[in-house]
Amino acid sequence: MKTIAIIEMVKNNRPVEDDYVEIKRHVHDPFKIAQRIGGHANAARGEEILWIIGLDEHTGEIYDTNLGELTVFIAAINKYFDDITPKINILNIVYEGKSVIALNIETNRSPYVVKIQPEDKYLPEFYLPWRQGTGHRAAKREDMFKVFLEESFRPELEKMADGGYLNYTNNTKQSKVFIHGRLYYYVTPKNETFIPYHRSNVEIRITRDRELVYSYTCQLSRIQIPLQRQGARVTNNASVGDYQAIVHLPGMLEFCIDERIIEGALLEFKENDLRGTELRIKMDLGLVYTEKRITEELEMHLTKLNREEHLVKAQWNN
Repeated sequence: MKTIAIIEMVKNNRPVEDDYVEIKRHVHDPFKIAQRIGGHANAARGEEILWIIGLDEHTGEIYDTNLGELTVFIAAINKYFDDITPKINILNIVYEGKSVIALNIETNRSPYVVKIQPEDKYLPEFYLPWRQGTGHRAAKREDMFKVFLEESFRPELEKMADGGYLNYTNNTKQSKVFIHGRLYYYVTPKNETFIPYHRSNVEIRITRDRELVYSYTCQLSRIQIPLQRQGARVTNNASVGDYQAIVHLPGMLEFCIDERIIEGALLEFKENDLRGTELRIKMDLGLVYTEKRITEELEMHLTKLNREEHLVKAQWNN
């Protein structure tokens, strides 16, 4: 669990606070905490953030935290947000006999605006907080552009299916192993979305009986529109090419990974060797007009082996 790992890092005097983690010994003022959570959530720009309450980041000491009192405190925090509040998921964790509270905060509905009560009626009643380092400030113009622009170009991906296979060709001339992975997504673009293949990163890991036997990094091979039942392709939702895909409208897309294992790491696959073999693929996509990346993972287990002359096809499913 991430929270326990962070607690142990703090106890070992290792720094853990970053752009997505905040550690608090206690929380007192609801307005100040609303500012900090709002600023943290805005700066995270869609990524989930973690707050740990009841831990001293300097000494590693744990302070028993009352879950009921903190729940009431969070309700008071929400009153300071204008309309939309970050969704806070509360988890009580017992560590060394004491309660530590983990707040997993979803930030996918940013920007989050905080209400203020100025003494002067001509001053603004709302402002957009922004995390900088471990502190916070009012958002600048460039910060607002990051929130609004990136959110408008970040598509929604709904995973529909995945699968793949492994080909092993062995004859007198040469031996080859090819990995083929397929991930099917229903993609909903908020604007025209550009996915260049050269900005992708694909990690391939093969384990046998949980031991790593092969690891490789490559790029996404291509994106294509999957065949329909009648064998035709519907092409009005995206334009796909050799170097990038442009998504115009919502629809199904097939993300393809086709990679040959390098000779130095060639695996000698035999019928009995494939048992207990797993293939893991992690796909990281970079888009145009946004710094945010999309990461998806695929894990497949061997289910079937077919032999056709010199070709060995290992069929994989979830």
